[in-house]
Amino acid sequence: MDPGEVGVGHHHISKRDVLEDMNILLPIQRFGGLVAEGRIGGMEDHAYSFMGYQGMPGDVTGWREVYGPQVADRLLADEIDCVLLTTA
Repeated sequence: MDPGEVGVGHHHISKRDVLEDMNILLPIQRFGGLVAEGRIGGMEDHAYSFMGYQGMPGDVTGWREVYGPQVADRLLADEIDCVLLTTA
């Protein structure tokens, strides 16, 4: 992934910091280094990203009943052993 292909559109975090180093939110280059060193087996071809702010008042019903299970099913189907969760 070319870091120049990554964009940021968020009202609650510094876009400048992420654009200067995308590894703040999506540490692809850092994990690529771990793969090259043989410390981890590899990385999946795609990543999932979710907007944290869900309105006022927040309603997590969709995440609990629909979106979370959908992502879990995809991870299981891809035989993913481990995930990295980041937050800004």
